[in-house]
Amino acid sequence: MCKGGRAIFYKAPEAKDWIKVVGFYANPHVPATYIDGPIRLTLTFVMKRPVALNAKKYNQGRIPADKRPDCDNMAKCTTDALQGFWMDDASITELNVSKWYAAKGEMPKIEVTIKPINTSNDDRNT
Repeated sequence: MCKGGRAIFYKAPEAKDWIKVVGFYANPHVPATYIDGPIRLTLTFVMKRPVALNAKKYNQGRIPADKRPDCDNMAKCTTDALQGFWMDDASITELNVSKWYAAKGEMPKIEVTIKPINTSNDDRNT
């Protein structure tokens, strides 16, 4: 939907709940001041392993999760939940997202790495 020349996106109630839960767990880790400048964000979603994948014929480690929900939707809701880490999520200039079924015995979780990008040189590994 467009309003005043800007795109407006609908968020399902489940997405709003997701944002609240992720924000709750992230809150104790929010820095005293916002991260200023460009940010490299890595999100790894470790989802509950389906019972069918517990058979011995399957890898017992993490398995790529190729079913719903979509990575991009999960990433959008998570970046919305992490607002206290940066002033504006537009400062995320590099985003790496992956989703996996948990290894056997591993708990579902979101692994988040937030790094400021050093703009004083061209080294992408800072």
